[in-house]
Amino acid sequence: MNEFIESVRRKYEKCVSNSCSAHGCKLLVGTVKLDYLVILDLDEYVRFYADNNGKICDFIVFYCEGDIIVCAAELKSGSFKAKEVKDQIQEGARIAERILSRHLTNKFYPVLVRNRSKRLDPLVYKFLQNTLIKFQSLKVHIGIVPSKTLLESIFMNAG
Repeated sequence: MNEFIESVRRKYEKCVSNSCSAHGCKLLVGTVKLDYLVILDLDEYVRFYADNNGKICDFIVFYCEGDIIVCAAELKSGSFKAKEVKDQIQEGARIAERILSRHLTNKFYPVLVRNRSKRLDPLVYKFLQNTLIKFQSLKVHIGIVPSKTLLESIFMNAG
């Protein structure tokens, strides 16, 4: 078991999740090694560990088999406001920074996970694609992926 992952699991045990699923959407764990993975449900994080009642993304995923990889994921199946998604993911990035504490990584992937049942408005798509999420010293574009995307494909192809 990875020391960083185990420490996150212990410290935030009340919000550890076995899956990344909400609002009719999900990210699939696939072949990612579970000993190196922790998924935090941020609704539960806010409930138990923070006094933040503002907008926040649905999940933060930490994967550490060598370098630490972080994914801030917002899952949407219906209509939404692009700025709200940006703000939710940015707040998730801020929480991930706090959890990482002194650990640094250059592997951060902010994503919007969408159910394909509705076509995404081109202006919303363009806004999200051009939006940068700040994380540590990075500025990263939001990736837009369909529901049931494998985590490893985000880690390998994003950025």
